[in-house]
Amino acid sequence: MTAPETAADSSMHGGAELAPIVHRLGQGVLDVVGVAVVVQLVGWLLPDPMWMAGATGQGGGHSAVFLVLLVLLPALTGRTIGMRLLGLRVRRADDREPAGFWRHVVRGLLLPVDLVFLGLIGIVTMLSTGRRVQRLGDLAAGTVVELDR
Repeated sequence: MTAPETAADSSMHGGAELAPIVHRLGQGVLDVVGVAVVVQLVGWLLPDPMWMAGATGQGGGHSAVFLVLLVLLPALTGRTIGMRLLGLRVRRADDREPAGFWRHVVRGLLLPVDLVFLGLIGIVTMLSTGRRVQRLGDLAAGTVVELDR
C-alpha cells in the first residue's frame, strides 16, 4: 500500500503541470548555448579580447555573461531565455506563487554546482526528486518549474 499523493507531490497543481525532465534538460541546453553564443559575439565585436579573461585571467567576461543571463535576467523577469522558449516558469514549491527575486538569485547562483561533471549532479538530483524534478538550486530556493500553458 502506498501513501496518498499530496498536492505538493502531484504533477498537477492549480491547473499547472510540473515540467518533465526532458523540458528541464532542453531548457538547460538552450541557456548554456545562449551564454556561449553571447560570449562569442561579444568577443568577436570587441577589439580587445582580454575582457574575456578578466583582470586576473579567471574568465571575468564569461562570469559576467553567466550572471546577467542566468541570474539577473530570471530574477528580474521570472525566467531565462530557454524557459521562455519552452514555456516554463518558476514557482514557489509550497504554494505555487511566483518565485520572486531572491529565490531566482539562489537558483541561479547554484547552477554551476548543478553543472559539475557535465550536468550529472543536476540530472541525478532531478531524477531523485520524483515528479517535482528539482535541481539543487530549486531545493535550496524552495521552487519548482511548471509548464506555462
